[in-house]
Formats: sequence, structure tokens, C-alpha cells
Amino acid sequence: MRPTVELIYFSNCPHIESARRALEKAFKALRIPPEWQEWEQHDPNAPAVVRTYPSPTVLINGSDVQGGAGRFQGMNCRVGGPPTADEIRWALAEILASEGSPH
Repeated sequence: MRPTVELIYFSNCPHIESARRALEKAFKALRIPPEWQEWEQHDPNAPAVVRTYPSPTVLINGSDVQGGAGRFQGMNCRVGGPPTADEIRWALAEILASEGSPH
């Protein structure tokens, strides 16, 4: 089963495009089609939990690829910058390996 990947951000965050590029690069490195759900934190249709993460955050199967220490910081810029392609790739690869995928 394919992991659930989510990008959480607020619209005026200066690091959204960096996070998107990192996602694309990570998927490409693993040779799997890039696919993720995006949540804009101010969107009233977004789940309430997305408001507890800094922007941008990448979750894979509900876990923050940067360790989760940022949860409950709320809608602030992520201290330390956006997730890197390597952080995302590593987290994806770990999930895929645990599910028995050849990737």
C-alpha cells in the first residue's frame, strides 16, 4: 500500500515551493510517481490537526519527516527551514521497506 504523504503550510509561507521541490525530488529518487495531499492551514475544510504544525511540514503516514518536534507550534514558520529531499526520501524509503516494497 502506498504511504500517505501530506504537505501542510500556510499561504504566505516563503518555503512552500522549496518543500514541493523536495517532495518531487524525493519521489523521483525512489522512482515512484509523485503524489501527495496539500493542506492550507487557513482553509476551513482542512482538518484541525494541520493547524498544530509549523509551515511547511511534510507528514508521511501521519509522522513529521523532521521528527515531529514541531507539532503544536501552530501556524508559524518552521524553525530550521523546510524538509529536505533527503529527509523525505529517507522517511518514504523506510515506510516502503517496512511494507515489503522493492523500493
